Amino acid sequence: MRLYKYLDNDPSFTGVEGEVLLRKNIPNDCYYKSIRSLFLLDENNYSHQIDQLLIRPNGIFCVEVKNYKGQIYGKEYDEKWVQKIGNETHYFYNPVRQNYVHKKVVEYTLNNKYKVTSLVVFIKNNIRHIDVDNVISLKDFKDYITNYKSETTLSNEDIDEIFKTIAEKAPKDMTMSKHLKR
Repeated sequence: MRLYKYLDNDPSFTGVEGEVLLRKNIPNDCYYKSIRSLFLLDENNYSHQIDQLLIRPNGIFCVEVKNYKGQIYGKEYDEKWVQKIGNETHYFYNPVRQNYVHKKVVEYTLNNKYKVTSLVVFIKNNIRHIDVDNVISLKDFKDYITNYKSETTLSNEDIDEIFKTIAEKAPKDMTMSKHLKR
């Protein structure tokens, strides 16, 4: 019990836990490829860690996963969002802004050939105070991904080629500690 309480408050554990829960909810309704905890470099050689990249016939989804307790408050263009747990208030960088940068890095990596969709998923289903189109709860993830209408349709060959390009351009020696030092 003590170890669980410790891990439950450890951001690295709750982040990984959230990413695992998201992976378990990826719909198997079509051919797709996904990459979890992907590191990519931007045009200035800065590293970016993308929680989940999902490549499906109906689009390329750059997914930021948040596994936060309490109630979440924020607006699309706010710099900081608020997490309230009882009487405690915590501020964190707006994940919509954070993931916009990730989306642009993925597009840059693909030579701006494809449009990438930014999606922020809160695992705890605690975003009733958030009204932003691309911010959803885990319970809505499968429906959102399955029913998303894209301007283009990717073939299985397109999906494989995009996956290959991303895999080739991802730095092979990048670790979280190296990323955080950059």
